[in-house]
Amino acid sequence: MTRRPPPSRSPGSRVLLSLVPGLLALVIGQWTAGSGASPLGRFAPALAALGASSWLLGVGWYGLAGLGLRGRRPLYAGIGFATLGWLAILLTRLLVPSETISNVGAGSVFAYLLLFESLCVQVWAFGLLFRGVADWRGPLSASLAGGVAFGLVGLLAFRESVWPALAGAVGPLWSVNAFSFFILWGLFYGLVRLRTGSLVGTVLVHALQSFTTWNILLPASPPDPGGYQRFYLFASLILIILVWRLWPRRIEDYRI
Repeated sequence: MTRRPPPSRSPGSRVLLSLVPGLLALVIGQWTAGSGASPLGRFAPALAALGASSWLLGVGWYGLAGLGLRGRRPLYAGIGFATLGWLAILLTRLLVPSETISNVGAGSVFAYLLLFESLCVQVWAFGLLFRGVADWRGPLSASLAGGVAFGLVGLLAFRESVWPALAGAVGPLWSVNAFSFFILWGLFYGLVRLRTGSLVGTVLVHALQSFTTWNILLPASPPDPGGYQRFYLFASLILIILVWRLWPRRIEDYRI
């Protein structure tokens, strides 16, 4: 008598398992939060765990293409869409006071941004989690879920955010503006993933965007709450327009 293969996991259970890398990263992040390392070294272990565990689960379940690691036309389309966000953020970044143009440690900083802040976070948010939610609740829900996940990680760990350092010293309006900016940035990338079927373009542009706007243009220290307030507000308004323009109107706009 031939044995039947074991049933595959349901879409809902895969979504729950997709949250495990995020919880793992949160635990490691709390463990390394008190270390004396620089922000790069402090967040690197958590983001590395997030990306590595998401890669192992995602490739096993969906394969590279299913995870959103596609090249050629999807890659070029993703770069084109994501560059619009880069230009918007670069323009509004001028609202934050800068010390000087700097290239100190440029190679190591860019490698960190590309591998940890960009690739590791997006493989989880727009690869593993996106596919799980898309199979469970549909593509548009997947974009929203991936965007929120990306935004929460960005709020806590990206160079663009000074929210953890200033949360106790600023008013609730400032915190709302910071939260809104990162969630809208994530929703923008989530819709790019939905419209192109690839996350590779946003991975590359995200690293270049953060490198140019926050490392070549070095923010003044200590950070100016008013400058960040204006940046988060005006960048959010532009991102709202980009999200509205990318919002899918037809089923043909979905590319999983």
